[in-house]
Amino acid sequence: MQKIFDNNHAEIAPALSDGEESWYLPIFGVYHPKKPTQIRAVFDSSAKYDNTSLNDVLITGSYLINSLVGVLLRLRKDLVAITADIQQMFYCFVSIPAVATYRLRKAAQSGEETYGSDVLDFVNRTFYVDDGLMSLPTASETIDLMKRTQETLMKEGNLRLHKIASNNQDVMNAFSQDDIASHLKDIDLGVSEAPMQRSLGLYWNLQNDSFTYRVS
Repeated sequence: MQKIFDNNHAEIAPALSDGEESWYLPIFGVYHPKKPTQIRAVFDSSAKYDNTSLNDVLITGSYLINSLVGVLLRLRKDLVAITADIQQMFYCFVSIPAVATYRLRKAAQSGEETYGSDVLDFVNRTFYVDDGLMSLPTASETIDLMKRTQETLMKEGNLRLHKIASNNQDVMNAFSQDDIASHLKDIDLGVSEAPMQRSLGLYWNLQNDSFTYRVS
């Protein structure tokens, strides 16, 4: 809970006046099977009181999410591929996919004149919710576009683009360790055996640049 307050995602509610109504949003913890030492707080907006939940009265908005197949195909289009993630973007309300996607695209649009139309195109066409995936012909082009996208989203939307992974070591070396995916820090793709990178349900082998699947 303290982390939620520290990130300004919640604040202490004032005391209720006599006769004033309030709504209580339940919260529970979820553990990821691959991260057993970390707990993620989830707001249960589907919890019902008197047969009504918060999600029941929220407008879902337009469906703005890109095609999953299209995003993955664009990741395979060129030689140098890179993926990144928006920090703490997604929440458990039915309206959030539309709101969050609109906010992301609006930030890129606001920075288009300063940071370039290719940043806007990247955000509009190759993001899937909070995951950005793209490929370009060279490492220098990839580094340049990703850095400008990071600057745009932070300045225009206070959105941090991090957890970077790439099949190119020069690209990985161009970003601070704080921005690299945690399991890839200090990894040399030419020497070390890199762990599999998960990207939208697929396992991406960065060293031989191939997708694999795990079936249970």
